[in-house]
Amino acid sequence: MLSKKDVLSLEKRRKIYHFILKYPGLHIRELSRDLNISFSTLNHHLNYLKKQGLLLAKSDGRYTRYYVTGKVGSTDKKLLNLMRHTVPRNIILLLLIYPLRNFSQIEIVRFAKTWKKHWTKIGFHLNKHPTTISYHLDKLLKMNIIESYSSGNEIRCKLKDIVVIYSFLITYEKSFSGPVISSVLKWMSEWADEKYDKDSMNDFLEYLYEIFPHPYHV
Repeated sequence: MLSKKDVLSLEKRRKIYHFILKYPGLHIRELSRDLNISFSTLNHHLNYLKKQGLLLAKSDGRYTRYYVTGKVGSTDKKLLNLMRHTVPRNIILLLLIYPLRNFSQIEIVRFAKTWKKHWTKIGFHLNKHPTTISYHLDKLLKMNIIESYSSGNEIRCKLKDIVVIYSFLITYEKSFSGPVISSVLKWMSEWADEKYDKDSMNDFLEYLYEIFPHPYHV
């Protein structure tokens, strides 16, 4: 097996490697588009980097996603795979934004329909059939990302560990495009900073609710 330096001596291969290092969990079509490299050429270099032990490929059941060897733990790989899909990602973000709300499946559906026009502008899509929402909630439950409990005749859910999700998003923020995750993290970081007074907190809450609707208005 060649040394890492020798493997990455080719500029195009080095470019692919460092891009995956910066944006782990992308699949080949995303990489081909973002790097502007043809599918066949990219596939050749990905296979070579895998053979030399510099990359790992992991299937999420639909796509094969690529990671730099030794840089991403197994738990983060699962989350990255999951967060590449719109519906589970936006369910997680919804529960992260409103941790005290503890949504039921029906409330998630109603919430998405109520704010469809506003949220679609920033790429936040959750206007799905209830069975689709239910499917993804079950998946998140099995993956130990959310937990559920009974409340009257309803089953409500919340994130099992907000800190884990927040830390994950901080670590891999650059791996996701669009303003949604960055806006969430900006607000949460300001909220957690004790140097801001009450008036500043109110300003940041107003900023947040320009992007995300206030939960008590639903």
